Order: sequence, then structure tokens, then C-alpha cells
Amino acid sequence: MLKLQFRDKSRPDMWLVDSLISIGSDPSNTIVIASDKVAPQHAELRINDNVIEFAHLAPTKSSFVNGSLIASTIQVKAWDVILIGETELELVDPLLGRSPRAPVPAKKTQVRESLSDWLIQAQTAPFSGQLFPVNHPLTIGRDTQCDIAIPMPHISRKHAEVFLEQGVLKVRDLGSANGTFINGEKLAQAELVNGDEVRVDEFCFKVIFAGEASEKQQAAFHTSIRDTKEKVKEAKRHTPKYPTPPEINAQTLDIPIEKAFFHGKSKSIRGKVYEVESSGSPIGRMLGHHLSRDDSSVSARHVEIYKNGRFWNIKNNGAANGLLVNGRMTTRATLVEGDEVRIGGMDLIFQCEGKTPKSYHFKSPEKEFDLGKVAVGVAVVGVGIILVLAFFSAS
Repeated sequence: MLKLQFRDKSRPDMWLVDSLISIGSDPSNTIVIASDKVAPQHAELRINDNVIEFAHLAPTKSSFVNGSLIASTIQVKAWDVILIGETELELVDPLLGRSPRAPVPAKKTQVRESLSDWLIQAQTAPFSGQLFPVNHPLTIGRDTQCDIAIPMPHISRKHAEVFLEQGVLKVRDLGSANGTFINGEKLAQAELVNGDEVRVDEFCFKVIFAGEASEKQQAAFHTSIRDTKEKVKEAKRHTPKYPTPPEINAQTLDIPIEKAFFHGKSKSIRGKVYEVESSGSPIGRMLGHHLSRDDSSVSARHVEIYKNGRFWNIKNNGAANGLLVNGRMTTRATLVEGDEVRIGGMDLIFQCEGKTPKSYHFKSPEKEFDLGKVAVGVAVVGVGIILVLAFFSAS
């Protein structure tokens, strides 16, 4: 019979005598792990004779077995290590006495792996919203030994690989049956930039660059009206041997500027709509900029929103109070419909779908006291009392 051992020795070992062991942050679980990385009903160990299965249940939190990300149910055995939140659990076989794995000296200095500026964010369940830093080549596939194991039937066992090469992020298809798509185009290998979409079958990832961009990267990220005008001016100067008719030329050179909207969610700006343009819109406290207001938590040129290809991007212009996207502090992010952005002390909802602002209704934390309605009510009651008294006096 196997037993479950907490590797940090914080709790006593647990013999696997029950047919079901539940794990989660809710106190009703067999094993309670209090952590914001653990869901209330996170996972289960299902024991049937000598067969032990680990079932991952959390839709937005992660579980790992021997370092591999788990999305569904897998069979586990002696000496497998389960990681949930920061808690490591090991299945121990007392008959063998000790793990066949080579022990790591307790006092040995561990070299921490440097964090990468590149991340990929899952956009599809069951990993929606989860971030995977590209500290080393990440393999994506159906095999549980992959760094990102996706239990989908049309994904190959080893489908694709995301890796860094001389500071450039790349993706490579590993001979999959259905191919790897970058921004909708099927490619065998490609360089990736901030905001790109990588798709394997129906599973999508978004590429995020969290570091300081080089001049070359900034040039790729930056889109401005000045750049657009210069391109148009150069195109107008060029006169070919057989010139294009003016009406066709005008259509070709007319580059449309797209619009998006921020909806005020905080009480001080609730109901307000702020329009931004794809060519670049600074957001801050400076006169003439969006969200102009006397709020010291919003810097003069706090953030900038612009569009790079098919994606809307937002970046911090060095503001002291920072930029939060969906509760996460960041210097640069790609926005999608419905993202919540906090600028200084103000919360806004981002809208990029539709040509006109949508209607958002936010619940007020407190209902205001309406003195007018109270006065009308008192007056009606008073008139009623007077009429009743007059009726009884007349009779």
C-alpha cells in the first residue's frame, strides 16, 4: 500500500486507504491547501485496488505531475511527485524504503533559472489565462511528457516547440498532422513578436513580451500618424510610367484609422466613454489627452494605446503608479474585448468590437438616499390623514 508524503514534512504522511482523496483550498477537502494558486475543488486522487488516478478539476488553476502540466486525468504510481500551488506531494512505497531517484543534498546551493522576458498565455480552456515563461524550449503536444500537455485528440503527441534563439522568440512545428498556425497562417517555423497568436488545432496562445523592448522591437511595436503620413507622402511622390488613375490611387493610399473605447467603471468616471485610435492615443492627465483630470495617481503621459497589426496594445510610459491589466501589473500588454485596465486609481473596461460604444451597467456599491422621493411620500401620507380626519369630522 502506498502513502502520500508532504515533501516539506509540514504534515504527517497519509496512507491511501480511502477510495477518494479530495484536494483544494476549501475546508471540506481531505487535503486543504490554503493558497491563491489552489482552487476550492482543485483535484482528486482516485484509488481502485492498485490503480491510482490523479484527476485535475480546476478550470483556471494548475496541477503538475513530475513537472508536467496536467489538464485531465492520468494514472500515477510510486515516487511520482504532484505539485499543487507551492505544495509538493510524493507517492511513497514503504516496501522500497526510499525513492530510486538520486537525492538532492538539502544544503546544496540551487542555481535559480533566470526569468525570461517572453511568455505565452493560453487563450483556451482548460488553461485559459495561464502564463508559461519561455525560460527553456517549451514543447506543446498531447503527450503528458510535454511541457504543455493538451488533452485534445487532433493535437499531435509532440506538436510544436516554442524557443529562444539569440534573443529572438521562435516557434517550430514538430511534424504535426494538422500543422501550427501563426496569426492564422500555417507555417513550419516563424519568428514571434509581442501580440502574435500561435494556434495548434483549436488551442490558442498569445505571445507576450514583458521586458524592455530594443530599438528594433520598439520600431515594430510603434504605429503613429506621422509614420503613416510619411508613407503616404512618399507614395504620392513616386510617379510610375503608367500612373494609376487618381480615384484608385486615393483608395489605395487611404489608410483607415480604427477606433476603440474605454468605459469608466470607477465611481468618479462611471458612465463615461473614452475613444482611442489605432494610430496611437496617449492616456493621462495632460491637457488635451484622454482622461484629463486632476487625479495625482494618473501621470501626465501615463500609458499609450495603439494597434499593431490585428492587435491592440497598451504600454506604460514610465508612470510611477504603474499599469494593471486584469489585476496584473505589467509594462506592456495586448488587450482583447472586455479586459479590465486600471490606470492610477481608475478602473476601465476595454472595447474593441463594434464601431460605436456599447452600454455597460455597473452595480453601485451603495444606493443613494433620494430626499425628493421621501418628501413626496410624506406629503401623500399627510394628505391622506387630513382627508380621513375631515371625513370623520363631517360625520
